[in-house]
Amino acid sequence: MADQAETIAVRMGKANDITKALAGALAHQTFLKAGKKSHIDSTNLSERTKNCVNALFDENSDAFLQNFEAKENILIKLNTKDLPVSSLKYENGGDMLKIILESPKAKSFDPKTVLVEKEAVPMDLLLLIDPAEAEVESILSETAHKNAVKLSTKEKSLAVKSAEILEAFFGEIPDEFKEALWFLAAHEEKMSHHPKKETLALLARLLDQNLAHEKIKKAKEVLRPSDFWKLFGRALARSSFEKETATTWAFLPKADFEKTNESDESLLAILEEMRGLRPESNFFALLWENSLEPATKSISALMAGNDAAKLKTLAELLGASPASSYFFAKGFATFSEAELKIRGFIRRVL
Repeated sequence: MADQAETIAVRMGKANDITKALAGALAHQTFLKAGKKSHIDSTNLSERTKNCVNALFDENSDAFLQNFEAKENILIKLNTKDLPVSSLKYENGGDMLKIILESPKAKSFDPKTVLVEKEAVPMDLLLLIDPAEAEVESILSETAHKNAVKLSTKEKSLAVKSAEILEAFFGEIPDEFKEALWFLAAHEEKMSHHPKKETLALLARLLDQNLAHEKIKKAKEVLRPSDFWKLFGRALARSSFEKETATTWAFLPKADFEKTNESDESLLAILEEMRGLRPESNFFALLWENSLEPATKSISALMAGNDAAKLKTLAELLGASPASSYFFAKGFATFSEAELKIRGFIRRVL
């Protein structure tokens, strides 16, 4: 489908997720290299995430630019019940285009009821990079398209699927993509509950391609600067492992964000680091005090799990929808209330 498409849109959903950012950038750059007109929406990504991706491609360029701007048509709409049209013609004289409609009700027709609107020309293909289930319908409706494909992590990792797409187009993994692909594969494997044979095989193949390790090192530093590790240290100091449910808990009050000059944009990254440290956990619960929420309901939670079916059930119990292997829940009054409610639901799921 991508081979036959001329225009392609890449959409990653609302999460500020480095894995989706890398998979999206890899797809976008693949399509551009293949001569396609591609458009990627990176508005939900933080500058830190985008800078990390750019460091892995080319620090002097932006992996999310070179966007193809979708064309728009002008629509002129009228209600044919009020104005039945017997014929239509137009005259083009100089700078003026006249559209002429013949109708038996022309005298009684009010011209103010004619609607003039813009309509985007549909993209040939819309590629979704593993968005939350609750976001899919809105993404499909916001981007006019003829065909849509969703890349998910259900069977294979995003890195493995990205490698397969690259090889389908070019017969190999081009040099300019190898560092970004390595970073994506290593990041996904770090959070994996069990080692994945296909991802490890991809990492082994990439090791033979003379990776630019300085570029990878710089990307890591951009993604995880010193202030991040200060906030992560505070989350780690307030963390615990609950044997009964095999759940890792961590708590971050508002003061921790203020003292480290970090924001809630770092939450998913903190969760990722915790998953790497305790991969044996069934669930991960990162609870934080959200200053943007009303004071009476200021506690939110970022949940993750290694069993997709159980995580989806847990998300539904909390009125949320999973994005990949995590989801956000909010509306708790205190840390204690959030912990008790989430623990109760985890026990029901298990």
